[in-house]
Amino acid sequence: MNRRQLFWLFLSLAGAGLLLAYLAAHTGLDLAGAMRLIVGLDAVSLAEITVLLGFNSYLAGEKWRLLDRLLGPDEQSGMTRTAYFAWTAVGVGLGQLLPAPLSLGLCRSLGSHLHQRGAMRGAGLTVFEQLFDVIAAGLLGLASAAVVVTASGSLGWVLCAVAAAVAGFAVCSATGSIPFAVCGRLRLAAALKLGLGAGERDRSRLLQPAVTRRLLALSLLRFAILVAIAATSAAAVPVEIPVWRLAAALPFAIIGNALAVTPGGLGVNEWAMSSALFAFGTPFATAAQWAIANRILVAVAALAGAGAGLFLMAIWHPRLHARAQPG
Repeated sequence: MNRRQLFWLFLSLAGAGLLLAYLAAHTGLDLAGAMRLIVGLDAVSLAEITVLLGFNSYLAGEKWRLLDRLLGPDEQSGMTRTAYFAWTAVGVGLGQLLPAPLSLGLCRSLGSHLHQRGAMRGAGLTVFEQLFDVIAAGLLGLASAAVVVTASGSLGWVLCAVAAAVAGFAVCSATGSIPFAVCGRLRLAAALKLGLGAGERDRSRLLQPAVTRRLLALSLLRFAILVAIAATSAAAVPVEIPVWRLAAALPFAIIGNALAVTPGGLGVNEWAMSSALFAFGTPFATAAQWAIANRILVAVAALAGAGAGLFLMAIWHPRLHARAQPG
């Protein structure tokens, strides 16, 4: 890592620290008390969050695997579901230290390179599949915005969320070009093109309606798991936040996390969740307390998942090298 990269890393860490400090000062949050709550949590709650986050990483690995196989299956590369999960889990863990999209792209690029599938292919596919998480969050975010405007409560959010998801599947069935259009808006088209290649055949494979519908379905399932994680941490802390409010606030945190330059979206994620929960009627101090506690719990679970991924890779690579040896 050169001096410029170190400078931006320290700058992002400082920015995250300032955001969290201002959040604590703005809400009068007792950080020492919050830490005591975390230390006093039972192991069962942490285990539940770890398992849920691991399953979430598995689904992200499935999205990567789906796209990777579409661009050309290679059974000799050694890339199985276990490998896709392991590299994704390590990327999620590293995402506690680096911006999440960057950490996942780096780990998958390394995994693709070691499995002889091309480093940039891993990065390009990560950009593409992560867009569906952003698209899903955008659709559900519209439902959340509608609830704020109409003050319709839990039932209103559920109905709007279902309608938004149905609309998303309908659009995927009609055209698959939306992810590439979103890439262009976010100025990621060059990275995507570099990672996936310029071939029209590869593009058409990725844009098949059956593929885009499946990616959107997996992203919506991942969203549901994130809601379960949030509900588990809220019950463990404990704070009184209805599950529907957590679900309605999460889209804003996901979008903020995708755009944040701080490590793991630190500070940005907490502000987004706290502000959204406040808009839905949760006291800001309560929302901030949960957001910080949830951050710590998820970080521990992510690091545990990364450890599991590294363990799987330690088992896997000897087999991979053995296959590479001439028989």
